[in-house]
Amino acid sequence: SIEKGLFKEITGVDMLDSVIKGIKEAIRAGLRPIKINFVVTKKNLSQLDKIIEFSIDNEIDELHLIELHPVGLGKEVFSYHENLNSIEKTISKKASKVEVRNKHFRPRYYVDRLVIEVIKPYANPIFCSGCNRIRLTADGKLKTCLYRDDKEIDIVDVLRGSYSKQERIELLRQAYEIGIAIREPNFKFKVK
Repeated sequence: SIEKGLFKEITGVDMLDSVIKGIKEAIRAGLRPIKINFVVTKKNLSQLDKIIEFSIDNEIDELHLIELHPVGLGKEVFSYHENLNSIEKTISKKASKVEVRNKHFRPRYYVDRLVIEVIKPYANPIFCSGCNRIRLTADGKLKTCLYRDDKEIDIVDVLRGSYSKQERIELLRQAYEIGIAIREPNFKFKVK
């Protein structure tokens, strides 16, 4: 959200001014492309036009409208989840150009100078089939799929252990190769 009170309510911190300042500093420093990720929920849906307007006015390169992931929320996610299909239809009518991105086969809508990408990963086999990512979690694990916790590789010992630089690189390479080998598409999330 770019509304101060709602930003604090959603994020838990009163830092909207700092975020906007950081975006403007990045633009001033010539860092490109500038991308904003906006997770669409029932709570911030009313802010959608404002974030698009903010992005255009501030020369943001890309705005990613992201469907809320149900990871870790269980059934509770549906009290926040907002389907992006109607939003996507509205944006497609405003777009001067539409293309499908090779990575994840996602549509990209050109609205003025802004590229709006709609990211719908939930229960979407097309999203999964185009995924080539392995993520590093905050607790030191390689995660092979956003929706699975059973395919994580713990590398915290490699990161914190007393290995030489070369040994650490080799151990991380091996962990990465294992992650690639065990990953499998998963688009069926079982709600607990």
